[in-house]
Amino acid sequence: MGVGFVLAMVGCDAILGLNESTLGDAGSSSMQDGSVGPGTDTGAAGSGDGGPATGMDSTVDQGEGGPDASASDSPGTSDGSAGTGADGAGGEAGCAVACPSGTCTAGRCLTILATLPNGSVGGIALHAPNVYFTDYVNGDVLSVPMAGGTVVTLATTQDTPEAIAADATNVYWANSAALLKMSQAIGPITTLASGQNPTQIAVDANNIYWTDSWDGTVLRAPLTGAGPVTTLASGAISGNAWGIAIDGANVYWTDNNAGTSVCLVASVPLDGGQPHTLASAQVSTEDLAVNPTRVFWANSGTGANSGSVMSGPLDGGVPTVIASAQLAPNGVAVDDTSVYWTNTVGLFGGPVGGTLLKAPLDGGAVTTLATMEDNPSTVLVDGTSVYWITVKDVRKLTPK
Repeated sequence: MGVGFVLAMVGCDAILGLNESTLGDAGSSSMQDGSVGPGTDTGAAGSGDGGPATGMDSTVDQGEGGPDASASDSPGTSDGSAGTGADGAGGEAGCAVACPSGTCTAGRCLTILATLPNGSVGGIALHAPNVYFTDYVNGDVLSVPMAGGTVVTLATTQDTPEAIAADATNVYWANSAALLKMSQAIGPITTLASGQNPTQIAVDANNIYWTDSWDGTVLRAPLTGAGPVTTLASGAISGNAWGIAIDGANVYWTDNNAGTSVCLVASVPLDGGQPHTLASAQVSTEDLAVNPTRVFWANSGTGANSGSVMSGPLDGGVPTVIASAQLAPNGVAVDDTSVYWTNTVGLFGGPVGGTLLKAPLDGGAVTTLATMEDNPSTVLVDGTSVYWITVKDVRKLTPK
């Protein structure tokens, strides 16, 4: 594995919350989105509140607020100046790791890597040494060191950028109707495909792949920008292809008919061929991720505490329940031992405050990593830390 670099985006039915984050104690009842980890390829966080109204991932966090926000609302402080990635003056005693610029609770260090005052974080990707993210209101593509530091603006005046991915040399993102790339050295922007309605994206060494929630298609285009767009799969049950992940052989995606039990998880070879249904009768499928043997996905459910985190064999079979009775699971990531996910709140009249959780790959005790999150969505992991986005923040927690 290890060939895929993928994006992340905000949650399917997210309704904006107002709470700040605190960490939860452990023990309560992938790499992903451009990250590179041992033996793991992953997918983009899936979401979709109200369907593809913007031509992108139509969650409340995607396009809501519009591109007319003040240019002064740039990442960092409330006055528009660049952030430094620091959350507090210093670490606290008892943290399992050094925490010089974060807040230490229950042995873990929480660092706010970046804050967008507009509440407009659209997507997130990892590729050492940076975290990459988008501001869909101001139209910016940005980066910040994974260790914390100054936020750098890579591209501006983009048309609602959300989904984002990265590899060793380039950053890739989806605008409202196009897929683009740019050198991490802030070189010229290359259009890889236009006239599209991209939702989630993933890249490998040769191609960019994306889902189109408007017509239910899964597509591919070469990274050179000089080739045709190829349709790999079409005719999704709901016409709402959503989350995406890749490995060395296949593209995996979720088909999200929000609020129903007619959703599915499917795959198709990277070079095209016959699509294969891996799981059917799922309920509001969102994000997904893969490891060398299994695919993992989130079902946001149809009511309070009706969501679940699931897994199944890469070639299909009986799904396994990793966690049930969850409040609107959204983002999903995996590493060698655990599944990580976010619960987004406000969908079904549940309690205020989203959560970040993890459980063993085969299921078992659920550990709460963070609580009172402001509608968390995409979650990513590397060898030591877990990263996620909320409505306005890019966050990191160490150890994971």
